Amino acid sequence: MVDAPDTQTPPNLSAVALELLAMLTARYPETFRHEHAPPKPLAIGISAHLVQDLALDPAIVHAAMRLYTRRRAYQQALARPGALRVDLAGQPVEPVAPEHQTSVRTRPAARPGQGTPTPADGAAALTWEEVQTITQTLATAPAGEARTMKLTLVGRPGKIETRQQCVVFRMQGKAPGSLPKGLPPMPTTAPLTWVVMVAARQWSRIKDAISAHPEDSIIVEGYPVMQGTQPVLMAQSCTSVALQRAQREDQKPPVGEQGAEPTA
Repeated sequence: MVDAPDTQTPPNLSAVALELLAMLTARYPETFRHEHAPPKPLAIGISAHLVQDLALDPAIVHAAMRLYTRRRAYQQALARPGALRVDLAGQPVEPVAPEHQTSVRTRPAARPGQGTPTPADGAAALTWEEVQTITQTLATAPAGEARTMKLTLVGRPGKIETRQQCVVFRMQGKAPGSLPKGLPPMPTTAPLTWVVMVAARQWSRIKDAISAHPEDSIIVEGYPVMQGTQPVLMAQSCTSVALQRAQREDQKPPVGEQGAEPTA
């Protein structure tokens, strides 16, 4: 079922995963297809359904889904225009997301006889399709604890509204030029637009500097939350690049005192 060896799955786990795929193919023939039949993109969250409905080991399900979704034919099915994901009954449930299709189309083409391409270090690049499977597997165990969670935005605010003791504006993110090797490709969706909330007292310290210097950038650090589908940053500190620079200059000792020798 696999075009190329999976260097990231232990051999013993791969054998069990292949047995599971054979069982799934027999049990859900409209969803999991034999090699001679064109595969169908799987619904997001299908791994969790398999774990729950069949009482399966999440690690084995993840390994099986990795083997199944790395097939060249499956990748081609994902990239096909108008491709639809199917549930365990083989019924279409949703279109394949554009970023998942882009992830497939931007992967290097395999050389004849080499199957799925891999980077020079032998580890295949992660795809967004696999990220969905991994996320479902991780959800079966308690999450770790982030003892500190802060987000920093640097740039210029949009239109500013003041309500009671709060200043509110929006800032849209900008995608980086590149990501570290090994991460999935950059999504094609637009960067997040944040609604930023700053206490009026904090904002009063920088508003004049921002207004007087159009080239200056604010630096907002705070706690990120989701309000429905809207990302919101609740500011804990707010300054600007120019103000930080001025503070550093003020902290330097006067020129005449630098390196001065003590007097007798």
